[in-house]
Amino acid sequence: CRSYQTLEWAGDAAVCLAARNWLFHKKEKLSVPTLVVLESTLTSNQSLAYIGHLNGVQRIIDHRMSELPGRFESYKFQLRRGLWATDPPKVIPDVVESLIGAVHVDQGVEAGQEAAAYVLRPLLDSVSKLLNN
Repeated sequence: CRSYQTLEWAGDAAVCLAARNWLFHKKEKLSVPTLVVLESTLTSNQSLAYIGHLNGVQRIIDHRMSELPGRFESYKFQLRRGLWATDPPKVIPDVVESLIGAVHVDQGVEAGQEAAAYVLRPLLDSVSKLLNN
């Protein structure tokens, strides 16, 4: 693979496709505008950063930016106010996407989709509960 950005790009596509596939196969018949909003929510930087943070991605990021550890701590504090009240460090969702992209590139489309669905599972479960209420 040419670069980290290439893996991130592939991961972004895998995440979007996994979200769309999950939404398309829901029992509920959702309008296209609703599908667009839900896909945007599931694949947003806030959502992917939250998942990455919960899984400790910030602990494995090798960086040379002196302000990044402070941004990680600030983000952790911001999460107390709710997911949408945050400004996550962009590197967290980028790393999540690149890890999924690495699975996609190394193991193929099906494995990439399984990895993306696995990573999105906490959000998919939450959306599923909201749709069923």
